[in-house]
Amino acid sequence: MLCRANHEVDKVRAELSIRGVPAVVARTGNVLLSDAAQDWLCLLEALESPTSSTKVRAASLTKFIGWSADRLASATDEDLLPLHERIAAWASTLREDGVAALWKTIEADEGVTARVLATQGGERMITDLGHVTEMIHSAHRSGAFSLHEWLLSARLHAKDDGDEERSRRLETDADAVQVLTAHSSKGLEFPIVLCPFLWTEPPSPGDVPVIHPEGSDRRLVAVGGKVGWDGHRQATELAGVSDDGENMRLLYVALTRARHHVVAWWAATKGSAKAPVTRFLFGRVGDDIRDKVTVVTDDRMWGYLDARIGLSGGTMARQVLTAHPPTDRYRPPAPQSPTIDLARFDRPIDRAWTRTSFSALTRDAS
Repeated sequence: MLCRANHEVDKVRAELSIRGVPAVVARTGNVLLSDAAQDWLCLLEALESPTSSTKVRAASLTKFIGWSADRLASATDEDLLPLHERIAAWASTLREDGVAALWKTIEADEGVTARVLATQGGERMITDLGHVTEMIHSAHRSGAFSLHEWLLSARLHAKDDGDEERSRRLETDADAVQVLTAHSSKGLEFPIVLCPFLWTEPPSPGDVPVIHPEGSDRRLVAVGGKVGWDGHRQATELAGVSDDGENMRLLYVALTRARHHVVAWWAATKGSAKAPVTRFLFGRVGDDIRDKVTVVTDDRMWGYLDARIGLSGGTMARQVLTAHPPTDRYRPPAPQSPTIDLARFDRPIDRAWTRTSFSALTRDAS
């Protein structure tokens, strides 16, 4: 399933989970920008200062310890004493034996894996925690302070740039629906692709337009704002042209990732008039595609769409959705057990040759 933005990926993943459909989020950003990396920062701060009530309280809310906000709010200083002692012991483990030993100790003390996997999105969090742990271990730093400074700097400079080492990993290798953004699907191919959000209105340039001049790899940011700068309207229009081109390119990427079958949804809404898929289906004049399509009645829309389907040679079809999709939980088909039987020899065994060894050939030499 291909989405336009990461927040759409999260929505789809959550809905599939509610319905019991196995799903994994694939390559959605830099793991250093994840909640797991933030939890590591909080823990390292507490390991720097195990006597600090503020830092230990913050660490108690991480996945490593797993306290709820209610529990923390009602905890007294005496309630926190065992946690202070535990974190001080973890700090000693980190100094003497390193990050891997620290992770193993925390797992033994807190049962992190079992506890997190029992929560919604637990597989994603455990995968990210393990990934960040490996990166911190490979930083070759010693001590909580040094590791905290390294991780903080790495997060500040982290980008969603497709770096393989830092791209978030799949949380399972089992058969599951892969959910990712169209941008991160470039160069990939799948048997079946579903695109549920192509009909929605693209985001506007906003108050700070970003312009990509044609024929140049430069990027210009119009920081003047709406007030006090006459060029804001022109900058917004130029940014809109750049965004339109990028949105059409992402549409092309999304619709060409499938080897066998692609499904795209479309709905006639106010925002869908500017959507790339609307312009592609209903706004084509020869080889040109209009910037905006006026949303007309269903009958006229179906006329345009049916004409395009007729030119596809039977490779396109449409289906009208008149009801909400069912919310029944997915039930995977029961695995079929193969019939087990003894193998039968259907030809005589050739005993005129054999495979042997040097030891067998020389064992009677004495």
